[in-house]
Amino acid sequence: ETGYKGYNTDAKGLLRAIKEKNIEIQGKRWVLLGAGGAAKAAGYILMKEGAKQLFILNRSVEKGEALAKELKQIFG
Repeated sequence: ETGYKGYNTDAKGLLRAIKEKNIEIQGKRWVLLGAGGAAKAAGYILMKEGAKQLFILNRSVEKGEALAKELKQIFG
């Protein structure tokens, strides 16, 4: 096999860091700064772990709204 192989560890790394600090995700409100790839992974893992509410702050309103819409489609 030739070439490169990569994995996105943003969500796993964030979750591990949060758990190492004994911070509760479930039922809490979270603020997400940005709406790019890492923010998408972070938003996904926060919602998957039961975040009560997720506020997305981004320079581009359109990109923030697009991420919010995508996460809402997945998590309701």
